[in-house]
Amino acid sequence: KKSRDVCTNSIFACLGLFVPSTQQSFVLHFSRTATIMKGALSVFTLLALQGCLFLRGAQASDADMFNKNIDWKSSLVEFNELRAAESDKPTMLIVSKEWCSACKQLKSAFNKGNSEAREIEELAKHFNMVNLRDSEEPHGSEYTPDGGYIPRILFLSKDGKIQNSIHNVMGNPKYKYYYSELTQVKSAMRRALRALAPNTEF
Repeated sequence: KKSRDVCTNSIFACLGLFVPSTQQSFVLHFSRTATIMKGALSVFTLLALQGCLFLRGAQASDADMFNKNIDWKSSLVEFNELRAAESDKPTMLIVSKEWCSACKQLKSAFNKGNSEAREIEELAKHFNMVNLRDSEEPHGSEYTPDGGYIPRILFLSKDGKIQNSIHNVMGNPKYKYYYSELTQVKSAMRRALRALAPNTEF
């Protein structure tokens, strides 16, 4: 028994813990130590979980971007606030879905980093750029002027009014707000600036 107590004391001494001499105080001390260690483990687990969730959110956010070099607004709350306030720039709104293959193709084109993608990055500086997808999609007939297909790109004036006259003149006339190529997007952005911000130099 004596050698066992010495062994036990040696183990706890290595852990930097004081081991009382009496059995009763040892049990009490051991219980307190276990509680402290359990609490520390719980805190560590919580911090680790929060870190994983943060990294997952950051990765999802990057993956969702049409172009990470563009300053996007991606929530319906931000968009509604933008519409309610007078802005110094017109707005370009992209409505998309995570599962949509056409949306993924357009997103890929935005991220190619070629000359057209860089031109759009420069044009985007003159717009409030908004990408609403999935549950953030705005509802109302004004957002589906000729159907609820996706992706759709709509342009809004500085006072938040949707401009149905600005659409894809290079695409299918049955789906005026559908864009499949950067050339089409770039053309519409230029026409939007001429109509909604005529003093803008680009």
